[in-house]
Amino acid sequence: MPHAFVTGASGFVGSEVAMVLLDAGWTVTAACRPTSDRSALAGREVEWVEADLHDAASVAKVMPHGVDGVFHVAGNSTFWPKEFDAQYRDNVLGTRALVQASLERSAGRFVYTSSGAAYGRQDEPLHEGLTSRALDSPVNYDRTKYLGECEVRAGVDKGLDAVILNPAAILGPRDPNFTILFEQIARNRLPFVFPTDTSYCHNHAVALAHLAAYERGGTGENYLLGGENAPQMELARIIAEVTGGSPPRFVLPVPALWTVGAALEAVAAITRRPPVITRTFALAMTHCWYTCSDKAIAELGYDPPSMRDIVDDVAAWLREEGRLAAA
Repeated sequence: MPHAFVTGASGFVGSEVAMVLLDAGWTVTAACRPTSDRSALAGREVEWVEADLHDAASVAKVMPHGVDGVFHVAGNSTFWPKEFDAQYRDNVLGTRALVQASLERSAGRFVYTSSGAAYGRQDEPLHEGLTSRALDSPVNYDRTKYLGECEVRAGVDKGLDAVILNPAAILGPRDPNFTILFEQIARNRLPFVFPTDTSYCHNHAVALAHLAAYERGGTGENYLLGGENAPQMELARIIAEVTGGSPPRFVLPVPALWTVGAALEAVAAITRRPPVITRTFALAMTHCWYTCSDKAIAELGYDPPSMRDIVDDVAAWLREEGRLAAA
């Protein structure tokens, strides 16, 4: 029975990766902070261990020697400048610590969950042949995910067998942000969407790609995991059709989104609570992130569902949870 060491297993994507591994017959050891909410994997046979994920020695103490696979899913996606130092520690220093611990403990294949954002702001749909522009990006998340990849590649140079996955916008059941969008549209409470053009993928398909990357990905290779490329308004229209709600009436203009972000940051400086929208968020949401997944489809068997299938899946889950009226 293969053994996996998983970070981020208390989160939306990491818990799905852990469940895919468990369903495939793996033993799972999940590293987390003492304050992590572990309810996403309640009832599943997971060995939880606590570690400082920024410290290689702390990680090495809880990582089983010779573990078959390390799945480093944990990451920090904040867009609030006040948390950028923590984002660097999580996405860069944390990845460095995991790489060092994996080498020290003679771990097997290392699968790193990066992001399409690690390619930076490109002038064409993302594909693996592009040279990253992330270090020139005004968005800290883009820069730190790319630098995290650099830590993984440094590990490959030292003998680490690693594969890098770059998901696009991940949607699915249990994602709090996406389910709120559903509920607002279903209740006719969402007047606008963001001026976002992106690629939508499903959390379960992304989790399956993690297992496939372990089984047949190329060492040192990147694999972009996208889906349908579309404006956010198109996604909203599909949600409205499935839920019986009304689609938003307009796309929020870019200057207005920036102004809202600036205002909410000013409020957050007083309340010290993370704002829902920031100026950095506005920058990230107003770039086109269309993605080509041909390499992952050909080499990993990646099978991205359509936006309609994703929406149907989330709607079914919300109805089971009693959060959405029956169809």
